[in-house]
Amino acid sequence: MRLKSLITTICIGVFFNLNAQISNVNDATGNPIRVGSYDKIEGSPYINDGNWSDGIIITQTDKFLTNVKIRYNAFEDELQYLNKGEPFYYANQDLKSFEFSLADKLGNVERFYFENGFEYPGEINKKNFVRVLYNGKKVKILEKITAVKQKMTPASYGESDYDKFILISDQYVWRDGKLSELKLKKGKILKEFASVKDQVSSYFKENTLDLGNPKDVKDLFSYIDELLQ
Repeated sequence: MRLKSLITTICIGVFFNLNAQISNVNDATGNPIRVGSYDKIEGSPYINDGNWSDGIIITQTDKFLTNVKIRYNAFEDELQYLNKGEPFYYANQDLKSFEFSLADKLGNVERFYFENGFEYPGEINKKNFVRVLYNGKKVKILEKITAVKQKMTPASYGESDYDKFILISDQYVWRDGKLSELKLKKGKILKEFASVKDQVSSYFKENTLDLGNPKDVKDLFSYIDELLQ
């Protein structure tokens, strides 16, 4: 009975310790959004055009903030959230990760999960957030989403040039503790994983893949990850 009581006490202690880490937005410690306007720029620097989505934030101190309205500014590389209807942002170095989901017009739901802590010289530093498309034991596939301002020339004569936000993405593979660029194209993938080229080539033949679809990307690299074990 003593052993059972001890185990019960430990389990209760662990539960309350974990539960203490789960907080709501009122416990957030971010900063008010800096004043800035994109009114004169066409398009949006945000994923999901600046609309707020239900999300989860994990801080560097492992505090889970749940049921938070968040959005990601890909121009500023900034995670923003609502607190009592007011927009705030978290400094990147204070966060570990965040996630939210978006549904398209057909009701298909796509998960967006971002982490920092990766580094690629000249392009990604440890404070930058990257989307994790696949997170395996041997392989991780990451995507850096960036909003850039481009000067646009109107098709109609006499109208002035204008700026427009364009979302661009670059993919990377994390392998053996190192990050390198990886275009999500069949030839590039076969070259990167030359040691299992024959099996991966067969996988491409046996499956109709859309490498712009996160689910297909996850399934492909889950298969590759198993081959590399």
